[in-house]
Amino acid sequence: MTFRLHADRLAYAGADLRRIVEPGEITVMNGASSTDVRLRGAVNLTGPVRTVGHDRVLHTPASAS
Repeated sequence: MTFRLHADRLAYAGADLRRIVEPGEITVMNGASSTDVRLRGAVNLTGPVRTVGHDRVLHTPASAS
């Protein structure tokens, strides 16, 4: 399975309550539940800290083969 994830999907509320995206390692886990993780990986997000506006990208296309 492959998918593309826009960095806006990784935004969170910073200390000043603005939605931001920060560089760093992101752990990704997939499983039947939070107690049954079957696949784990990590990606490294690079670039400057960025403020995400209300027009953020939320579409995440995926395909399976």
